[in-house]
Amino acid sequence: MFDKHWIEILLSVVLILSVITKNRAMAISTAIILLLKLIKADKPIEFIAKNGISWGIILITMGFLAPIVLGRYTLQDIKEVFLKPDGIIGFFAGISVALFGAKGIEVGPVNTNLTLGVIVGTFVAVAFLKGTPVGPLIGSGIGFMLLSLLAKLGLF
Repeated sequence: MFDKHWIEILLSVVLILSVITKNRAMAISTAIILLLKLIKADKPIEFIAKNGISWGIILITMGFLAPIVLGRYTLQDIKEVFLKPDGIIGFFAGISVALFGAKGIEVGPVNTNLTLGVIVGTFVAVAFLKGTPVGPLIGSGIGFMLLSLLAKLGLF
C-alpha cells in the first residue's frame, strides 16, 4: 500500500505538519495539490507544474510593486536607495537573488537531486524553522553555483 500511495501519504504528512506549525501558505498549497491528486485531476496538476513558478514570480513582483503604486514610497525614497548603506546592500542583494533565481530556473529540469534537495530543505525550514517558501529558485541557483565552483576546483 505504501508503494502505491506514497505521494498521498507524503502530502498528508506535509499537510498535517503545516497545520501544526501554523504555516498557512504551505498548508493551503499542500491541501490543493493533495485534493487534485485524490480526484485524479492530472491536467490541472500538469498546468500548475508548468506555470506555477511563473505565476508565483508574477504575484510576488506585484506584491512588491503594489506599495509603490499605493504611494507608500516616494521618488525620494527610491533615490535614497543609492545613498544609504542599507539601500546599497539591498540593491546588491536584489541583484544577487535575481541572478541566483535565474540559475535556479535553468538547473531545475537538469539536476533532479539538487532540485529535490532544495524542495526537501525548503520544507524542513518552513515546517520546523519558521521559514517562508520563497527560496527554492534561489536555493537551486545557489546550489548550481556551488556545484559549478566545486567542479572547477576538481572536487565534484
